[in-house]
Amino acid sequence: MSFRELRNLTEMMRSLGYPRPISMENFRTPNFELVSDLLYWMVKKYDPSSSITEEIDTEDDRVEFLTQVATEVLAKARIRLNPKKLYAADGFAVKELIKLARVLYEASRIDLAAQQEPDDDDDEVSIKSLLGSRVKDPKATRQLASDITQSGAKLYDLLETELDVRDARQQAIRFLDALSTKHENSSEQKFLERSIQDILVSLQENVELTERQVVELDAEEKALAAKIKKAQTDLERSEKRLKSLQHVRPAFMDEYEKLEKELERQYAIYCERFRNLDYLQRELDLHNSREMKKLAENDRSLKKLQKKFRDDELAILRGEQEDQIENSMLDVMESNNNSRHSGGKTRQASVSGSNQKGRGAVKKRAGSDEDSSSEGISGSGSGSSDEDDSSDESDVRRPSGGNAHDGSDSDQVSLADSGELIDNDDDSGSEAGSGSGSGSGSGASGSETNSDSDQDF
Repeated sequence: MSFRELRNLTEMMRSLGYPRPISMENFRTPNFELVSDLLYWMVKKYDPSSSITEEIDTEDDRVEFLTQVATEVLAKARIRLNPKKLYAADGFAVKELIKLARVLYEASRIDLAAQQEPDDDDDEVSIKSLLGSRVKDPKATRQLASDITQSGAKLYDLLETELDVRDARQQAIRFLDALSTKHENSSEQKFLERSIQDILVSLQENVELTERQVVELDAEEKALAAKIKKAQTDLERSEKRLKSLQHVRPAFMDEYEKLEKELERQYAIYCERFRNLDYLQRELDLHNSREMKKLAENDRSLKKLQKKFRDDELAILRGEQEDQIENSMLDVMESNNNSRHSGGKTRQASVSGSNQKGRGAVKKRAGSDEDSSSEGISGSGSGSSDEDDSSDESDVRRPSGGNAHDGSDSDQVSLADSGELIDNDDDSGSEAGSGSGSGSGSGASGSETNSDSDQDF
């Protein structure tokens, strides 16, 4: 099947007046109902007297239908159809349907050409009107079919209820026949009178009940009208009072206005103070943050100095800086000799003696540390060793400080400190050798030397 063949079949069936619209999508899937309807309609259009069955519910019925159609078309129109392709009811069936549709289409064109009149416009209008009427016919047919279906359903329901109402209808008919034929004093007449009287009594009761309800409604209406009138009068009175109060100035308005102005002034003051407080708090926070940064920086610098001093002390104790101390002391001595010509020799001798004494003190300190760690001896001798150690430490720390600070200033400071340390050592030595020899005396001298060394440091 091609698109062109399907389009040709659609156009030919529309021109022939086929009532059912054919879409281009009808033959995408097998559609045997549409194929059978087309075949039946075309065969009837070709020969209305042909007898073809319309049953296609089962497979045998479909085969029988296609066999009859193929035989009828072959016998009368000399057209050979393929029943297998027609039974498939897909795109291949379109080719078989076109064979019969083309014959009918050409015959209709010949009839139209023979019946054509000179006025082509009238023919065109008549053809269009014919097509329009045929298009409208299926809509009317569908409406009639739906009406017939609804009427049939109603009739079926009524026939079901016929069995139930048949006895009542027959009894009513017999009653009416007896009532019309018998005398006035018959039982049917009396029954009819009693029924009518009962109906009248019930109607009378309903009327009385309705009248009572009407009276009650009238009373309620009057009561509601009185309430509405009273409410209207109260409303008018309230409106008048409201108008009078609107025109009267209250007595407390003056005080209210004063308090309002005072409140505005206090609020302005509050806002200003709040802004100032906020600003001051922010400045305080900034100041605190700066102070904290300074404190942190000072702590870091102090830790660095402490670490440096600790490293220097450890280096001095290990004897790593002994050569540096000697060199620094020699440099100090030379500078002192150059600066002071008058007392140079005396100062140089004192410095050299202090240098030797400092080296002896370092060695003595190392020996005393070993002795104290091994034996743990305490007494007057320990006091004197502490005195020497303190003096030695003061002598050692001063040159290390001079090495940390390079320059002429550091050399001068080291020289002065060394002189003081030498004097202190001489004093402590004289006191130790004078004969006191006691632990208290040696301890006092040691504390003095320690304090002096700390001050020098």
